[in-house]
Order: sequence, then C-alpha cells, then structure tokens
Amino acid sequence: MTLSDNLNGIVRNGEIVFLDTSLMDIEAYKIGSFPSLQNLDTEMLQLQQKSINDFLKILGNPSTRTTPEVTAEIEYSARRMEKEVEKLSLPKDRCKPKYQENKAILDQMIQEIDFCEEESARKEFNPGNKALYRSLVEMVKSLSIGLRLCRRFGQPKSSETGLYTTEKLIASAYFASLCKKSPILLTRDTYFPTLLGVTPKLMGSDVFLPCNKDFRAALLENPFKLYLYFDGKLKGPEFENMDLSYPTDFSLRNTDAETADRLRGELEQYWKLFCGARGQGYSIAKRNHQSQNSKR
Repeated sequence: MTLSDNLNGIVRNGEIVFLDTSLMDIEAYKIGSFPSLQNLDTEMLQLQQKSINDFLKILGNPSTRTTPEVTAEIEYSARRMEKEVEKLSLPKDRCKPKYQENKAILDQMIQEIDFCEEESARKEFNPGNKALYRSLVEMVKSLSIGLRLCRRFGQPKSSETGLYTTEKLIASAYFASLCKKSPILLTRDTYFPTLLGVTPKLMGSDVFLPCNKDFRAALLENPFKLYLYFDGKLKGPEFENMDLSYPTDFSLRNTDAETADRLRGELEQYWKLFCGARGQGYSIAKRNHQSQNSKR
C-alpha cells in the first residue's frame, strides 16, 4: 500500500491537515554516492519519485496545509538534487539505455519537486492573528531548544537557517485548535511525538493561568492528532485521547533550576504577548517563582 493510499482517508476526512516535508522522503545525498549517472540505482530513483508523486497527490486535497518553511525545504530539495546530479560523471556513450532511463527519471523528479513547491506555496497556512501565532511559535521553540527536545531536522538544517519547521507546524496546529478546528499532523519525523508529548503540558501549566485558559480549553474541545509514517507503516492516531491534566508547578525532570526558571520566565512573557494579541489583560497569578527543581 502506498503513502497516498494510507493517508487518503485521513486527509479526505480531516478538517485541517498539516503536512511535513519529511513525507516526501527525498534523500538527494544518495545520488551523490554513485560515481556516475549510469551507475545510479534505478529502483532507488523510482521509489523516490513515487514518494514525491504521493506527496503531490496528498497536497492536492482541500484539507491539507503547509507552512512557508515547508515550501522553503521543498525548494531546497530540488536545488540540492540538481547539485548532486551535476557532480555525477557522464558516460562517453550517452545512448546506453540505463543512462537514458536514469536521466529521464531525474529530470522528471526535479520537475515534480518544483510542482510540489508551487502547490505548497499555494497551500500555506495563513494564521489571521499573526501576533498570537508568533507567541505560540516562540513558546514551542523556547521549550524545544531549552530542553533539547528536537534535533534540528529538515533541509536545510534549521539550526543554520532558523526555519524551525517542526516547531512551526506544531504551533500552527495549536492555532487551528484555537480556531475551533481539530488539526491533524502528518510526518515521517520521529521528533514530533517528543515535542507534542511535552509542549502542551508545560504551556498549559497552572502557573500561567488565567492566560492559558483558552489554550487549554481549545485542546480539550479541538484535540490534535498525529500520524507517523515510518518504515512503510502508518502509526496513529497518537494523542487522540491525550491526558490533559496539567502540572500545578513548572518543575522539570533532569533540568537544572536555572534553566527551568529561565524557561518559565520566557513562557510568561510569551503568554503576555498571547493575551495582548487576543485583547485580554495580562494577569498571571503570582506564585512562588522558585523552581521546584531547586528543592531537589
């Protein structure tokens, strides 16, 4: 069963479905590992091309959305593939069937990736309240970086470009929940479960009440789901029945008190921006700001 077969029912019935670039499963570096275009593994190329076509089919569904970062990664994939192909030596006899077959597949793949880029740009999620969206992004990023929850994933590396695609897709899902839509996230990236297992709990902590009251209610009323496509198998939905009991403090396991206090302070500021973006007053209840970590 193909990727599009597995996911077709999900995207067809979903309210809003966010697609991660990893679904394309493009591994341009493998092309550069061959000495010449003629020596390329034709079967490998055909499998890569199939992944691209499957992604394009899913992207064409009315419910699917991407982000500008996903579009940027797709564009990078096409350019990276072109560069890898340029490194390959060309045979003297270019009439050989395998050379012609591989050349035709590669040319078509690059063209299809460009089609994906155009379609992705057309399907980019547009959060109406930019300030509110930015506050959600910064909270997810703050926890991701501060707790080292997610190695930089993507093309190019997010640490080099500041794309933070994973974090922004998750923030987009939270924003959709606030807009009374139940979001679905589709990915091959195994770091999504880690972030989704930690960030809503800490962002929803009692210490940020009442600013995060609407956020907590949104996740309860419009829960998110995650489908992970890994090793040819579809896993999920995950987090469909997530325990939404929130911590009363901001204690963090395996984290020093200084880091915990810094992260709490950062999130307080972002919740302040969140409330301001919604036209609400900022009045997080004053509690003992000392991290529970320092008591251990």
